Amino acid sequence: MVTRWWLRIGNGLVKLGLPARLFLAAALLVAATALAKISQRPGIDEPAYVPVETLAALPMDLGGWRGEPSQIADVLNQTLDAKFATDRVYSGPAGQVVYLHMAAFDHFRNPGHHHPRVCYGGAGWQPVNSQVLQIPDAGGDSQSAICEFITFANKTEQIYVLYWYQVADRTTIRPEGVRSLWWKVRNRRPLPPQVKVLMQASAASEEAARAAVLELARPVYQWVKQACNW
Repeated sequence: MVTRWWLRIGNGLVKLGLPARLFLAAALLVAATALAKISQRPGIDEPAYVPVETLAALPMDLGGWRGEPSQIADVLNQTLDAKFATDRVYSGPAGQVVYLHMAAFDHFRNPGHHHPRVCYGGAGWQPVNSQVLQIPDAGGDSQSAICEFITFANKTEQIYVLYWYQVADRTTIRPEGVRSLWWKVRNRRPLPPQVKVLMQASAASEEAARAAVLELARPVYQWVKQACNW
């Protein structure tokens, strides 16, 4: 059963619908993201190449999914040091709703920018369950394209998050794993960027949310891979 969300405005409460719940949960990340700074570590001097125009051309139509720009994009992305960032809300053929955030970075000084466990934790959400999954139809070996699906909860609600960090055709879910991915492609020119992909779903069950985000993850992963010429 999908529970209702309420937003306190002044002394009153306003009931939010499903898309508004997604916007509110994502907007809660704004303040937390501003505070969630990963420790600076020595990084590479040469900047990676971020194919901004190609990444920005991520289709609004992905299979049976239809996207539209997210209303929180400008607010959230002011807290990032990304060369490119986009935020969308995709609606699936069965009525699923998934919020998508993608950001690309031209450096590896901060491994695993704004990790979901840090950002959502700072916004008051705690992880209650997680699974490491393979991105469907990614190709390659079973360890080359992984993602993490996390169920977050606060006192009254649950939301579902899928994320990964991608460098060329490989992914990781660990902040320190980004540096290992860079090491594998360090001799390539131009140097591929670090891309963070995050999806958030609100659904009647964990199973329904997982199915929705995995379905959308496949074309998004392939688009990032293609954009980085891998």
